Amino acid sequence: MEKLTAIKKGFSTIELLIAIGLMTIVLSGVVLVSFGNQYFLISAEEYSEARVVAQEIIERAQAEARKDFRMVNPRSKTSDGYYTSEVIVTSFPEAKDYFSKLVTSVIAWQDDSHIPRKVELSTVVTNFENINGGDTCNSHLMGDWKNPEVYSYEFGADLVSDNSSIFPISAIDAYNDRLYVSLDNSSSPISSTFFVFDISTGRAPLLISGIDNDAASKIGLNSIRAANSYAYGANGKQSNFSSCTTPACGQLQIFDTKNPIPSLIKTYKIPGITGTGGQGVGKSLFLQKWVCVYWSHQNWHWT
Repeated sequence: MEKLTAIKKGFSTIELLIAIGLMTIVLSGVVLVSFGNQYFLISAEEYSEARVVAQEIIERAQAEARKDFRMVNPRSKTSDGYYTSEVIVTSFPEAKDYFSKLVTSVIAWQDDSHIPRKVELSTVVTNFENINGGDTCNSHLMGDWKNPEVYSYEFGADLVSDNSSIFPISAIDAYNDRLYVSLDNSSSPISSTFFVFDISTGRAPLLISGIDNDAASKIGLNSIRAANSYAYGANGKQSNFSSCTTPACGQLQIFDTKNPIPSLIKTYKIPGITGTGGQGVGKSLFLQKWVCVYWSHQNWHWT
């Protein structure tokens, strides 16, 4: 009987220990869940705040692109004491042009457990209004602009392998890693007046080809604007515009530049132009959904 009583007391002690152990496990689980929920709530709130900041940066970049595409540029890291923000702007690889930019806003911080956290949002902005003949220079300044380096070249000796010193440049335009140059070769021994250079390296231009824009004139072009696979020129040829009605004395010339050697595909005579010599000659032009040609009677013509 005494042994049975001792066994019962032993079982009671074991049951008590098991109960205490189970209670400890349950309480520990409740505490962990409680603090875990609080941690996740705080993390979710921080993530939400970081996402709002990232979205504001994206919307600001979109607004800047609509106002002036050149305003969309990278921005170095800044901090408000908790969140660190950065704006990364690169060319959009799928577009492969100068009219699209990939904008990424990065918001980084460390949570209460000192674990690095980050939110990234990206968007693509485009310069669709100026895709035809727009500016293809990179608006993000790089290098040491306090001490700029200057590179100069003599057109004849350095660029067209001719040591003659008479090479007055009459027109020039840069577009999509290409440099388009015209010269007045009235006193020059060469026949070409329109040249195309590769400027993808950013330094020494590499001559691709050169052609004569008009076999009946050596004056060349007074203005050049390139867009897509074409170059538009204001022909400097002097003619009797009162009697000439054929394209031979046209003020506007269009060149196909898709191939390494460009080709003249169109000469356009502006109707109603009179005068001789320098009167009525195409002086300058610009592109904005159409070609606008300025001629020497101080008038514009849209075509």
